Amino acid sequence: MLVRRRHGDIPARGFTLVELLVTLVIALVILGGLMATFQSQYGHYKFQHKKADAVQDMEAVLQVLADDLRSTLIINGTPSMTIQPDPAVSPAAATTDLYAEVWEPDAGFWGAVDPYTMNYRAMRHYSYNAAARSLRLDRNTRDGGDSPSEILADVTWFQVWQGDPYTALIDAPPADPYAMTVPDETGAPVVSPLFTALIEMEVPVGYKGGRKRDVFGNATTSPRIHRYIQVRPMTAVSQ
Repeated sequence: MLVRRRHGDIPARGFTLVELLVTLVIALVILGGLMATFQSQYGHYKFQHKKADAVQDMEAVLQVLADDLRSTLIINGTPSMTIQPDPAVSPAAATTDLYAEVWEPDAGFWGAVDPYTMNYRAMRHYSYNAAARSLRLDRNTRDGGDSPSEILADVTWFQVWQGDPYTALIDAPPADPYAMTVPDETGAPVVSPLFTALIEMEVPVGYKGGRKRDVFGNATTSPRIHRYIQVRPMTAVSQ
């Protein structure tokens, strides 16, 4: 039986190849935009996660360093501390070695060493290797050895100084203009100088954002973060 099409009926048809291609191109453009947004958001999240870890590690080390600087003995008016190279002579150089003589009354700290023969004074040694980007610490070089162990990785700058900072450093806090004294064992006032310590770290993550500048303002390939602390020695002795 023949079915006749009535006048005015629209014949049924599918999509043409051109229409399918146009639809596919539009879908790919939208999908590409969504992927770019996702990658950007994921990169930002990854950077923030790595940055939070780096800041946490850095601040933990800075707290240990602050405690040691605060415990550094001022002997006969002079802090028993050696900074190499001397920041007064080479202000633009990173600190490679920091030795600080501290009061250590905990007998358990000394192990086999008789603390009485050392006057309960330990020698801290912070060592910075710029090539390895490693900050290390030996908590007592007077135990018969000097073998600093790594306490912080990805360190791109470490510096400790007394007084005003090197002028090329950005964000560096100025020296405290107010003098402070601490009493020695005789009750005599002793001037306690202010020390500033700086640590800069690289955040190892492939992300286009973040602060890609070092502490001198120079451009870097990866984001950098830095923190300062300012501490005064609080223990003075006459000898």
